Amino acid sequence: MTTQREPNIVRGVKAFESLFGCLGVAVFAVLFFSATYAIWHVVVLDHRKRVPAYLQVSKVLYVKEESWGFGPGGNETGLLVYELPADVAAAIGGKGLSFLTDNDNALKARQQLDPNFEWYATPVAPAFGWKGDGHTPPSISLFLNRYGFGLDFDQRFIAMADQAKNASGNFYSYGSGGRLLIVSPALRKVIFAYSG
Repeated sequence: MTTQREPNIVRGVKAFESLFGCLGVAVFAVLFFSATYAIWHVVVLDHRKRVPAYLQVSKVLYVKEESWGFGPGGNETGLLVYELPADVAAAIGGKGLSFLTDNDNALKARQQLDPNFEWYATPVAPAFGWKGDGHTPPSISLFLNRYGFGLDFDQRFIAMADQAKNASGNFYSYGSGGRLLIVSPALRKVIFAYSG
């Protein structure tokens, strides 16, 4: 029995089809992951989207963050400080906790990526392994370095965060993923710290 050999042109066409099939898959993969990264960058990594929309922050004053690893088991640490608009600061100063928990603001928060904001009046009650020595209020630095992944933060912003979390008249919320959000109408600042 003899086997008929394909002509060179047929083998060349099949190789060409195979090559372009692989290139098509590769191009699709590159486009898909590029689009996914762009969406992630705009929606998730936009610093303004990390705080409730009703705080109306638009100016980020300080950002320092780092990530080690990815997904479950990965660690990340960060400190972000935002300017709180004067009218929002005045409204919070006037209404207090009710401004942060009213129905309209709760509805707006539910429309965000991380809607779980349970607000409390300061001083911040230390939790999650950063209680300090029990004699003086612990620094936010302990919170940011509680898993050993601390960064060299600008001490002016650490002092500001410590002042905001220890003074009365401010508000805070612990959240999933090791998040602490502090709103200070007197300082006109919103402080977002995370360590997880």
